[in-house]
Amino acid sequence: MQMVERILEKFAVITAAAVGIYLLAVSMRLGPGVGGDAVIYITSAKNLLAGNGLGLVNPAGDFRLLPYFPPFYPLFLAFFGLLGFPIAKTAGILNIILFALTIVSVSIWIKKRTKNTAASFLGGLLLACSPILIPAYSWTMSEPLCIFLGVAGLIMLDLHLENHTPRYLFVSAICCGLSFLTRYSAAAYIAMAGIFLLCFQKQELKKRICGAFQFGLISVFP
Repeated sequence: MQMVERILEKFAVITAAAVGIYLLAVSMRLGPGVGGDAVIYITSAKNLLAGNGLGLVNPAGDFRLLPYFPPFYPLFLAFFGLLGFPIAKTAGILNIILFALTIVSVSIWIKKRTKNTAASFLGGLLLACSPILIPAYSWTMSEPLCIFLGVAGLIMLDLHLENHTPRYLFVSAICCGLSFLTRYSAAAYIAMAGIFLLCFQKQELKKRICGAFQFGLISVFP
């Protein structure tokens, strides 16, 4: 009976992820969207690989460091460019991988918390069919990486709150910090984690404040 249940659990997670991969692949059948901010990310990554620095060349011919945008996503793209992969095409593949990982992570977390395979499947399917996420993941933009890192950070935080394991807190803070370095609005992940540490740790107030401070300190380290 337990073996059948485990098979159903894996089937539910894999199916939800497969639906998301299919829908996103259809959305990007002509390639990932490139325009506006996406051009800045790709160009900055290419300039870094060319040895010019992380930024843009202005029409006047002078070089300008990456304006207004956090640096981690173009650095992320540049890493794969350094390995010899074409940046624009690789961005689409990375979006699919990040989408699948996000669906799988959330589905597994729901199963862990609810002990319900149907809830796990429905949660993953809602993400896979989201009319908000699919367009966001179809462009060469920072949202896919930002969301994945933020979700991973919160799941690690939940594991820390359950097990009181310092390494989970450390990984959570790094993930949330990198998410903020990917998109500034991801400061909400750091703020939410701080609130959770203050409100839901089963410790005296002094230790809860200390835990929230440690999280904030680690998250700004990147």
